[in-house]
Amino acid sequence: MKRILSLACLVGLTSTLANAATLTTPPFPGLYVSTGSALCTATNIGTTDALVTFELFDDYGFVLASAKDYTLTPGRTVTGAVANLATTSPSFCRFSFSGRVRASFNYVGGGTSAMVIPATK
Repeated sequence: MKRILSLACLVGLTSTLANAATLTTPPFPGLYVSTGSALCTATNIGTTDALVTFELFDDYGFVLASAKDYTLTPGRTVTGAVANLATTSPSFCRFSFSGRVRASFNYVGGGTSAMVIPATK
């Protein structure tokens, strides 16, 4: 009986891990930009709710901002982590999620300047 329960727990854990994913954006030169804002944004492209954790890192690998276990309904776009470039040096976003999600690092500068850096595996 113990073997059956152990096997059932292992199969359940494996299926949970198979549904979880992580995306990371390429680096943004946060040390060289001192105006505007950096945002970590995700969109649920699936047909069921997605659970997302947002993390915005600086050039040294420290977490500047985060939002954990945020539920995104299908079709919804949410900005989960934000930092001001006047006081910090954001470099990249990491997204951990279950479901189907597209994500990006977004830079919004003064005036009309903006940049979107898509996240990849």
